[in-house]
Amino acid sequence: MHKKSITKILFFSLTALIGVALSHAKIKVACVGDSITQGTGTGSMSLAYPKQLQNLLGEDYEVGNFGSSGATLSTECVDAYIKRSMYKKSLEFMPDIVVIKLGTNDSRPEVWDRYGKNFYANLGVLVDSFANLKTKPQIFLCYPSYAPDVANWGTREKVMRNEMSVVIDKFAKDRNLKIIDTYTPLKNDNKLFDDNLHPNSVGAYKLAAAVYGGITGKKALDKPSQVEFPPLKWNGYKFYEFDYAKNPIKVIVPHLPKQGQLWMLSSVPFGNLNDVYLKLAECGYYVVNYDITLEYGTAEEDKLGYRFFRQITVVRPMSSKPIALAYGLSAQAVLNWASNYPDNVAGIYLVSPVLDTKSLSQNIAEELRIFHGIKNLSDIKPFGLDALKSLAKRNVPIYVLTSENDNSIPFDSNAALFIKKYESLGGSVKAIKKPKSTYKLSDLTDSSSLLEFVGDNLKD
Repeated sequence: MHKKSITKILFFSLTALIGVALSHAKIKVACVGDSITQGTGTGSMSLAYPKQLQNLLGEDYEVGNFGSSGATLSTECVDAYIKRSMYKKSLEFMPDIVVIKLGTNDSRPEVWDRYGKNFYANLGVLVDSFANLKTKPQIFLCYPSYAPDVANWGTREKVMRNEMSVVIDKFAKDRNLKIIDTYTPLKNDNKLFDDNLHPNSVGAYKLAAAVYGGITGKKALDKPSQVEFPPLKWNGYKFYEFDYAKNPIKVIVPHLPKQGQLWMLSSVPFGNLNDVYLKLAECGYYVVNYDITLEYGTAEEDKLGYRFFRQITVVRPMSSKPIALAYGLSAQAVLNWASNYPDNVAGIYLVSPVLDTKSLSQNIAEELRIFHGIKNLSDIKPFGLDALKSLAKRNVPIYVLTSENDNSIPFDSNAALFIKKYESLGGSVKAIKKPKSTYKLSDLTDSSSLLEFVGDNLKD
């Protein structure tokens, strides 16, 4: 599969990420390896195969990336994995599952020709160190992944395929360990390599899918399809408009993206914040517009969006933590999502948040319903303030912008309750009442405060 431009990514449906946080202990998976495990060649550590494995396994698991560039299995080498700090960290992680993928650097002539005869014994040293942990982890061995023999790295694909794999097979049989085939998925597909050794993001996904299958016995979910269409123009910027499973997605691409492909996800119906979006694009931020109040809460969207989110790093994504912008009724959906997935949001910017639809007059409720395109206000899932604990625990910053002079959205029964609760939990919240304005987005739009909030909290 060819590598795609970042601007051709399908973006996940934020509305579909509402779920119940799991309270039981997570299964810890330690991914032990070299630069391929570390993520070299993918363009971002968030695209390394352990990260993509995390997305495939889901919230029941905690995957640790303990890849160390240049590491060898051979203990005699100065670059031996057991001499690296990552090795110590992998032991301290106290994993329940260990995935060992080493050997690529051992295939070099100066290593294999001298120490290859000890590969079996050295594998035993590493395996035993994990087997002796109190957690008694299940240990998986991986074949070194395929790499074209045209590389200038000194590695030898034939050694890995014809000699090293034989030793791994024998060791696994002797010790009754399972082998994960991470060689075949990349075999003879040079498009999966940008430097002829390290898999790119798509290649890393294939490794993650193989490991996922080895751990769970299940086939990995299909990759999200990629969109093939020419960009449009929006106020001089590249602009993509498409549907994902009938959900409208709009993406504004900055001329000079900030390092790390930083972005903001807006739940405001498109066309209502053009000036703000322009400012964000000028500053180098991508803007992904998806009105999360549309069809909010349906089981179909929840299943589809969560599945897509778990695989979002299959193709080159932007930063894993966006700033979420919500207005009016969409505040409940954003807070529900963020509370259930607090590790996936860098900050929340709320404008005239409505947390209690019953506090609104019939006219205001109808006006907001039409603005957001909601069929029935009863479709909006009530937000329980106790759910804010997960956000406060992770110090997720929240900015609340309301009107000082307008009571159309009663402050005391909406924003005030939220602010008081979040502060009592130790959360960071900045509340601003804008004078001489109404609850309407057009009156409250404040690009300067939003840009400051984004700049302070959206990092690579």
